[in-house]
Amino acid sequence: MKTLKIIPIILTLIFISACEKKCSATFCKGATDQSYGPDFKVYITGVNDHNIPLKYACSSSKIMGISPPISWEGVPKSATRIHLLVEDATCTYMCNDCCKYHHWQLDFPLDDPSFPYKNGFPENASVSDTLKPYTLPNSSDIKEYMNFCPPKDQTHAIVIQLTAYHMENGKKVIDGRSQSRPYLISLEPSHPKVLN
Repeated sequence: MKTLKIIPIILTLIFISACEKKCSATFCKGATDQSYGPDFKVYITGVNDHNIPLKYACSSSKIMGISPPISWEGVPKSATRIHLLVEDATCTYMCNDCCKYHHWQLDFPLDDPSFPYKNGFPENASVSDTLKPYTLPNSSDIKEYMNFCPPKDQTHAIVIQLTAYHMENGKKVIDGRSQSRPYLISLEPSHPKVLN
């Protein structure tokens, strides 16, 4: 009888051990720059290589959540709104469970003359009172920007997604989508220069 009780415990330990060997961070297959149109682009302003400056990463200081400058161009003329998503496109495989993290999510107007951000956001725009009404919950279910904080032994890939759309008869009509190239973030002093 005791043997029957021990067997499930042994099987569970074997299963956990197998999962631990599989656990590794890899970039999701969709983490590439892509667009419905060649002119619709989104990118982190001023970041010319793959690496995101560490000032946008988490730190031990009390100053947290500095959002990077983001620019876009070539928005379809028919679009009146933009949905922006800053996403960690790194899948951590835990027994085939893939997880992405949304750091920042907004939905804002393009046809409002009083809205100041027509072609992008400057650095640290996430603290702007102007953007607060347009900020949607991140993956922690908080309506704010969450800065990049990968585990110290991992390099993560961040992508920015834009969806340009307008409303017709109460329904969303997508005019175009664009996704930035993957940007790398690591808390280690040296991290890869090339994304394979």
